[in-house]
Formats: sequence, structure tokens, C-alpha cells
Amino acid sequence: MDPEDGRVVMAGQDLGAAPLRHFDRSDHEYFLDVDAGLKDRLIVELMVEVFGGNRTPRAAIAEWLDERGIPYSLASW
Repeated sequence: MDPEDGRVVMAGQDLGAAPLRHFDRSDHEYFLDVDAGLKDRLIVELMVEVFGGNRTPRAAIAEWLDERGIPYSLASW
């Protein structure tokens, strides 16, 4: 799959007993795609899930970004 069209793509594989039980084989591959037009909504929903209810969300998000080496800019006035 080619996510150059802006989609968010998650691919994975389950191995072992669980797929054997459910699919009668030892592996199971899956692909989850979110359309490019829904990417912003996905990001906002994830941020609400992860940081919602936090009393200092700006600091928590900045710390989260710092921990992962994701650059950002911050303006305040």
C-alpha cells in the first residue's frame, strides 16, 4: 500500500495461537486505512483521547512531542 495519497495506514500481523484459534492458521495480516480527508479529525480525536482532561494540556502535548523528537513551534502572547 502506498500512503503517498495522504491516507493514514496501519498494517500488522498476528502470529501464533490467537489466529490459529480464530482463522485456523498461524498468522493473520490486517490493514487499517483512514482516508486523507479524515486525517485531521483522527489527529484531534486521538489528542482528546490522550490529553483530554489534563489540567495542563499544552505542557503535556509539548512534553509528548519532545519525548518523541517531533519538532513544533509555540507562540504565546
